[in-house]
Amino acid sequence: MIFIKGLFFCLKSFIISLYNLWVLKNKYILISKNKVKIDIDYSLLDTYSDAAIFIPKLTYKGRVFHNARNYPNFFDLLIKNIPVLRNYFPQRMRRYLNWDLNDNKVTEVDWGTYDCMIIKKSFYDKYKSQIKIDESYNDLFLSLLAHKDKLKIYYIPFLKGKVNKIQSYGGLVKIFNFLLFKLKKIGHRKLDFPSNKYKVEKFRVLKTHSMKNNSIISKVGKVFQKQNKVIKIHEALIEGSFKYKQPLVFSPDSIVCLVVNSKKEIGLIKIWRHAPLKMNAKNLFPIFPDTLDLGIYSLEAIRGGVEKHDKDFKSAVSRELFEEIGLKNQDILKFEKLGRSVSNTAWDVFSANMYFVEVKKDFQPKLEDEEHIKSFKFYSHEKIRDMIKKEKLVCALTKACILEYLLIEKT
Repeated sequence: MIFIKGLFFCLKSFIISLYNLWVLKNKYILISKNKVKIDIDYSLLDTYSDAAIFIPKLTYKGRVFHNARNYPNFFDLLIKNIPVLRNYFPQRMRRYLNWDLNDNKVTEVDWGTYDCMIIKKSFYDKYKSQIKIDESYNDLFLSLLAHKDKLKIYYIPFLKGKVNKIQSYGGLVKIFNFLLFKLKKIGHRKLDFPSNKYKVEKFRVLKTHSMKNNSIISKVGKVFQKQNKVIKIHEALIEGSFKYKQPLVFSPDSIVCLVVNSKKEIGLIKIWRHAPLKMNAKNLFPIFPDTLDLGIYSLEAIRGGVEKHDKDFKSAVSRELFEEIGLKNQDILKFEKLGRSVSNTAWDVFSANMYFVEVKKDFQPKLEDEEHIKSFKFYSHEKIRDMIKKEKLVCALTKACILEYLLIEKT
């Protein structure tokens, strides 16, 4: 039986390979000026009948290679090729190179580079005399031709390729070549690029809030834990009909997990936290308070940061559950995602991803000493309400996780 399944799998793979070779020859052209390894199922591209060009998701040395871009102007190229300007105009670089492009969503883009692109053969045949891979900005010119024909260019993240070597140049030579490119008369100003939607929306926001275009994060502030840079403080300058400076707290996304038992009781740890001052102590921060008043024992859900070796948020949750209360996968009956929460939308530039797990009746917690966890107990919903009312449960992330869990359970 195993032999038959293996034979069927090999036969299926062979048929798909033959189909891909036939399609590549008759329907699509792959162009790559760099050494790229890419696997393509061309049948998936057939669903995009309005497309001329497809841009795959590329990685180079483990990082995303930004080959799907917004249409540039001369100033964008100056900033990109003169490094000192990047510190003063970070938003222009961000927009031009499409740093915020969703790596998990098929997205319509302005243009793609010849680092790797897949072109429909019908479109290629129409303009093949004008396709010159070695000519600077010819990839941008080809994209403009697609927009002129009212065809679309899609960034397809499920087409994944790996760049082994980059052939590129920059500086004044590239800027000069862009000026030569601009001499080509194609009437690009009349074309409707996908990035134009961003410009319209940005203008609406600036006008609505009476803000100027130069409202930016102006400088980097204090960096904590220099050996492990978890938290960074930046300063944003907001300008418009009013002007003020706003601190922004940068930190990697974290996780929060609520542990419940078969009775739907909620499990909370009692852990020492240094930051909150005792509620009944009359301290004037930042005057150093009495040692006994600095910090509290807090009732909380299991929470923590996502570490480098964690594959995803869920694996980070599993690790924290084991580290803090000794919970193993075999003790878990249900493991589900709840939602996402931002602690303070005024200055937090990160979020907490919330989960809940239901554990077996015979689960016995094993507490971690290093984290100063005093206890882990299950509480009824009535007891939770009472603790919130009496301000014995003050952790905002824990409250948000409890709220989402109760709302989902009721539905």
